[in-house]
Amino acid sequence: MHVKSRQVKKKRTKAEQSAETRAMFISVARELFASQTYANTSTEQILSSTNVTRGALYHQFADKADLLRAVCEQIQQEIVKDINTAIEKAVDSFDALIIGCDAFLEAVAKPDIQQIWLIDAPAVLGWEEWNRLDREYGFGLLLKGVKQAIEDGRLKLQSYEAVAVVLNGAINEGVIWAASSDNPVEKLADVRSALHEILQGLRI
Repeated sequence: MHVKSRQVKKKRTKAEQSAETRAMFISVARELFASQTYANTSTEQILSSTNVTRGALYHQFADKADLLRAVCEQIQQEIVKDINTAIEKAVDSFDALIIGCDAFLEAVAKPDIQQIWLIDAPAVLGWEEWNRLDREYGFGLLLKGVKQAIEDGRLKLQSYEAVAVVLNGAINEGVIWAASSDNPVEKLADVRSALHEILQGLRI
């Protein structure tokens, strides 16, 4: 006689449930912020789209701005992942620097990332917090890349921190300038070209 075995579904822990709820809020908010901007997205819309209580939202996030911060962190993590994947194809550390910068510019060329990261985030979170997030993610990779290129003799010997700060400032100003223009794609291509010229000038 064969007895059917019943698969017992593992009960989710409170921590897992909390993580799933948080991820759902971030996903829904990201879609709404991208499609109709942060200012035009109400807390009520987010709650309606998730079908979760207001209490659950404020258990996860202090306010709507805090939710935007979480969305930005997710975006930055994705960009870092894309850059790391792209630079695996590099032939040397200078090539990795070029490819990494190109991968970043390609990522921020996406309309949803432009709206959330380049337009809304600086205005809502403030420059200091926006800059902190940038330094925690993308700038960290840039710093590492510049240092490696100098150590390998691929960039002129100088302070790698100073070079990374200058490049990071140029990149950030460039992408913000491009995002606020009438033709972001064309302007980002101009930024990419200018950045390549700068890097080639530092190359040994």
